[in-house]
Amino acid sequence: MFSKILVAVDGSAKSNKALKIALEDVADDGTEIHVIHVLSKHLYQAIESEVGYDGVESPHEIRRNLLDKEKEKVVSFLNEVCNGKNVRYELHVLKGDPRHVILDTAEEIGADLIVVGSYGKGLGERLILGSVSSHIVSHSKISTLVIK
Repeated sequence: MFSKILVAVDGSAKSNKALKIALEDVADDGTEIHVIHVLSKHLYQAIESEVGYDGVESPHEIRRNLLDKEKEKVVSFLNEVCNGKNVRYELHVLKGDPRHVILDTAEEIGADLIVVGSYGKGLGERLILGSVSSHIVSHSKISTLVIK
């Protein structure tokens, strides 16, 4: 049914559930799965204060180490979920505002479905904190599946 699915993960139980559902209930044999993990720019800004500690010499080295650690966690979970399944996936670990990076990546790769988890925030929390899933649903040009 879908040839290319982009699944957003952030390490939370909700996003892990979204990935499992995408793999088990939505993807068919031959479906190309793209998994995206977006590191918040706020986390990157906080890194600047760590320079000079524990032998780390530059913000670039800290960022690279952070990306590597995040990628390892996501790959480990992907391998666990994909174990025994005939699934091809590509992992994208990027930085920026997840709302925009997810939509931009979906367009770049030609995805025909975006799958995201949702925390089920109330209106007040969405207004104060924003909601990645709400933004994606509102602005996506392609089908979006939100897993609560």
